Parts: sequence; structure tokens; C-alpha cells
Amino acid sequence: MLLKHLRQFILPDLLDMPVKLLLQFLLLYLVTKQEFAVISLGMLFFSYHPLGQLGTLDFLMLKLPENYINNDNLDSNKNLNLSRQLVLLVTVFSGFIVIITCFITNQSNFIIFTFFAFIVQSLLYQKYLYRTVLLRYSYNLKYLSKIKVSLSLSRLVLSTSGLYFFGAYGYLTAEAIIYLLPLLIFKKFKIKEFSNSISEILSLLKLSLPFLLLSLINLVSSQIDRWIIISNSTLEVFADYTLCVFIITSVLIVPGKVNSLIMQYYREFYVSKKSEKDYYVRVIAYLQFSIIFLGLYAIISIELVNYMILSYLSKYLTVMKYLPIIILILPVKYIFSIISALIGLEFKQKYISFFKVIFVIIFLISIFLIKVNLEGILNIVFGSTILLIILMGTYLFRNHLKEFKWNLLMFMIMFFLVLFISYNFNSLLSKTISFLILILLTQYKYFDFFKFLSRKLFLK
Repeated sequence: MLLKHLRQFILPDLLDMPVKLLLQFLLLYLVTKQEFAVISLGMLFFSYHPLGQLGTLDFLMLKLPENYINNDNLDSNKNLNLSRQLVLLVTVFSGFIVIITCFITNQSNFIIFTFFAFIVQSLLYQKYLYRTVLLRYSYNLKYLSKIKVSLSLSRLVLSTSGLYFFGAYGYLTAEAIIYLLPLLIFKKFKIKEFSNSISEILSLLKLSLPFLLLSLINLVSSQIDRWIIISNSTLEVFADYTLCVFIITSVLIVPGKVNSLIMQYYREFYVSKKSEKDYYVRVIAYLQFSIIFLGLYAIISIELVNYMILSYLSKYLTVMKYLPIIILILPVKYIFSIISALIGLEFKQKYISFFKVIFVIIFLISIFLIKVNLEGILNIVFGSTILLIILMGTYLFRNHLKEFKWNLLMFMIMFFLVLFISYNFNSLLSKTISFLILILLTQYKYFDFFKFLSRKLFLK
């Protein structure tokens, strides 16, 4: 069963992950800190492409499975075509505003070229995205996998060679056209064109408004730290902070993929309406195991990061003094993602968004209390995420707090014990032994949980 899921959905991502990591490392190694900071700013701009969809695609993705069941042809889906046209218009208009603003404010040629490259990339990406949506919800998984693999190979060949031979400008040129090759190869899979009335446009926008608000909340909560850094610091500091964020996200890629698979089976268990007590016992077991595993995984990963910076990225040596706080952020971020996913199983996404708004409020209040520098922002991220975990965990167990109070207390003890060991134990060996002891002490009583996972993951 696991191999089947990997082949259909995960394999293209598993190919894409090392390619992106390699590219990011080459960027850090080959370009100057200022160039890396500007390119990172361009990537930050590109990450706002969901707002250009105005929530329409997220809304339609709830409806597309129903269309498939009713045997409707998705390539003839009028709303899907309307959504794509709106996205392209918004992307062109916003890109035009950005470029004009760059000229008015007398930005450097490199900054203008960077934003122009990512605007072109955004346009081609939107076309690519709608083509993958068409394949996905037509359940044409064979071609969906091929188009994703072709993108990864294009990025590996074009972006790496452009960066290596022509530097930052070569990389940006390659990234601008990276989605063009998959679009040309799979050009037969496209959405038909329709004319749309104003009433149809307004109707779709009205239905999509809640999804636009959710996208806005997600983007603000995930990127507020970077905007505060770039607005209060130099490009070099922003480059350092971007490396810190890259370390956190890259280390969490593999655990994140594992968690997404495990959540599939928690969804199955939750929907089956079996014993609620068994469900929450397994949730606590998974939380306890995850925090200890992530603590162990984080310290080993940071040792590798430490070696890479010393050996290849000497211009980022200042980042090394922030590695202890990054070690703490890693398990905290992971537990936050698990609890968010568990709340999502209950179809309570609006509460997740509500908690993210609280995170933003706490973050904004904190910047008035803590010095706004790289270390201060990392500390705010750490503290705010812990507060969010406590709030979201309380909500997750809202109907079972008394029943599982000792289990939850044990988890909180483990949680802070892992953070204490990660931060205060200097030797890698002593940390590893401590975490292995914690696993033995806490997981023996949840043996049924691991039998459940092994049966689901490895048996057909």
C-alpha cells in the first residue's frame, strides 16, 4: 500500500526535493550575499501567487471531484477556465505595478531583472498549475506524474547549468522559463476557452472570497518574520535570515512527507468512528514519539549543517551562532504542523486560521518588546509557536482534557525535556543517548500504536 501511494503521488516530489536542495545550496555557494538576498526577495514575491487566484482555485478544487463523479469533462469546465483567466489577468496587472514601482524608486538593474524573471515564472506557473489540476482531478495520474518529473528534470538541467556557467543572471533566466518545457511537452492537456459574463465572474468571486481570506492568513502568518527582517535590516542580514529559514524548511522536508503519509491513516481511523479513546491515545503516542524523534533528528541534522557552513559557506559563518535556537525551533515547528493536521482531520480549518491570526498578533506585539534583529526574530518565532501549540493542543483535546490530563502532562514534560537536552547538552553522543532513553521510557506503553502503523504502512 505504501509503495502504491509513493508511486502515484510522492515519487515526483521525492525527485523534486533533492533538486531544489541542490539548487539552493549552489545559490548560497556561487552568488554573493546581496545577490542571494535579492533572489530570495523575488522568491518571496513569487510565493504570493495564491493570492492571484483570488481563492477561485481552492474553491473549485472542492467541487472538481464531484464533477468527475458526475462524468463532467474537466477540460470543458467553464468555472475552471474563468478562474485561470482571472489569475493570468491579476498576475499581469500586479507584475506591471511591481516593475513600474521598481523604476520609480530607482532600483538597481539586478533587482528589476529579478522581479521581471519571477513575474514571467508566475505566469507560466499558473498555466502549469491549472494543467496539473486538470490531470489530477481527471485522475490521469500517469501523465500527472510525468509532467512533474519533467519539471524536476528541467530545473536540474536548466537552472543548475544556468547558475554554474552564467551566475545569478543565468539562474534567473532559467527560472523564468522553467515551466515552459512541461507545458510544451503536455500541450494536449489544456482547458478549453469560453467567454464569460460579468455576473458569472462576480458569482465565482463571491463564492471564493472565504478561500482568498484563508490564503491571505496563511501567507501572512508564514512570512511575517521575513518581511519584518527585510524592512528593518540590510540585505546581508536578510540573506543570513533566509539561510536560517532554509535550514529549518529543508531539515523538516523528510519528516513532513512522513507525517503526511501517517495523517492519511489517522484520517482513515478518525472517519471510521471507532473508539474515540483509542484515537486520542494514538494521537498522544504519535505526539510524544514525534517530539523525541525530531529532537534527535534535529541535532544530527544541525551537525551536518554545521559542517556544510564551515566547509563551503564561509561567508555565512555568522549563522552558526543561531544554530542552537534553530535546534529548538525544528521540533516545535513539527509539532505545530502535526496538531494543525489533526485539527484539519475534523474539517476545522477555520479554527486553524483563527489560531494563525493569534500568532500574527502575538508576533506583532513581541516586536515591540524584543529587539528586532535576526536573533530576536528567531526567539519570537520560537516563543509564539510554543504558545500556539498550547492553544491548539487545548482545542484538539477540548472534550478529553480531564480524561487524558496525565498523558498530556507527560507530553508537555517530554516536550520541554527535549528542548532542554537539545539546548544544554554539548556532546552529540550524550544528546543521542538521552533521546534514545526517552523513547524507551515513553513508547513502551504505546506498543499497539506502532503495530497499527506498521500494519498500515507496510502490509497490503
